[in-house]
Amino acid sequence: MNWTNNGTTDQGLTNVSYEDHIYYPNTFQAWVSALQGFIIFAGAGLGLAAYLCSSAAELCSPFSYYIINIFLADLMLAVFESLMVVEKYYGHWILGRTTCTTALFLFLCGEGVVGNIHFLVSLNRTWAMFFPLHFRRNNTKRTAAGLCAQVWLGTVVAISVWLSFNFPYVVEPIGHCRLQVAAVRTVSIIMMPVFVTPTIFIIAIYPVLWRKHQAQRRIRENMQMEKGQHQSISTIGTTFGRRSIMHRPSVACQDDDGETADEDRPVSHAAAGGHEQQFSRARTARQKRQNMNNFLVLSWISFCAVVFWSPMVWYAVGEVAFPPRYFPDSSHSAVVLWVSCSTCLDPWMFIVTMPPLRKRIRQLLRL
Repeated sequence: MNWTNNGTTDQGLTNVSYEDHIYYPNTFQAWVSALQGFIIFAGAGLGLAAYLCSSAAELCSPFSYYIINIFLADLMLAVFESLMVVEKYYGHWILGRTTCTTALFLFLCGEGVVGNIHFLVSLNRTWAMFFPLHFRRNNTKRTAAGLCAQVWLGTVVAISVWLSFNFPYVVEPIGHCRLQVAAVRTVSIIMMPVFVTPTIFIIAIYPVLWRKHQAQRRIRENMQMEKGQHQSISTIGTTFGRRSIMHRPSVACQDDDGETADEDRPVSHAAAGGHEQQFSRARTARQKRQNMNNFLVLSWISFCAVVFWSPMVWYAVGEVAFPPRYFPDSSHSAVVLWVSCSTCLDPWMFIVTMPPLRKRIRQLLRL
């Protein structure tokens, strides 16, 4: 958004004059915001519909509570992007200071919840990898729901207090609807941990979890090799026993009911062992896929923190540390646009990395 204090301009753009300010509408950015809002709404809406319309055990796990809350926060961000379409189209904010504060609440609360739920997912994976027994006993739906509720309550209260201090400094005409960080510097410094802490933790813990994941994978592979060798020896012993029985001299052995005794019992035991072995292999493969999918989710969250969230965090810290108006409005718009790209990809990446969710969405789209 560009504006100047004089009433003339030599650029060939359609200008909207508001008192002594000249605003330049940006139709391209308006279309970009509209497209982002649609992509976010479509992904989060499909994800929520899949969870609400499904009774599958895979979609009713404690982990699903985190994903559902991320989708809800994404819907808030989709509404924010819709409001940004109006600002980009007219070149400035025309909806008043109350609506501007509401839009800021949707953006800050949505991003805060998404970031902190991402933090909970990373914390959940850390818990599962380093304390597996405690994780199995205590990782319940009630625990997940309680953590998500605390994130929502804490974020809503913190953002509401922040915006209540910011509201007197939102003065019309509003060129760009944004938080006046310099005017509420003390409160902004206090609120920084809401956005900074999750990003730092996610980035710092991922290399540790990666090494732990690789170590566990090697241990599982070694155990499977040892188990396969043991099963091969058992199969050879069973086959040798069957051959010994088959080559015994014929003896008229009958049961009490007059039928020939079951000489194929070793075959039956071998068949039972084969079925058990197949079931064990299927269960191991399913567990391996689930572990891989969980780590893919964690990898995506870490990627978001490094690529998309870090610029926003550094920009927010810079606004607090540097003098007022040190960064132009265009830099703020660029950072918000970049973070919105993460929000566009977020629901779709969860859909891609979670096969049960993807399968359920395919079923819904066929209806």
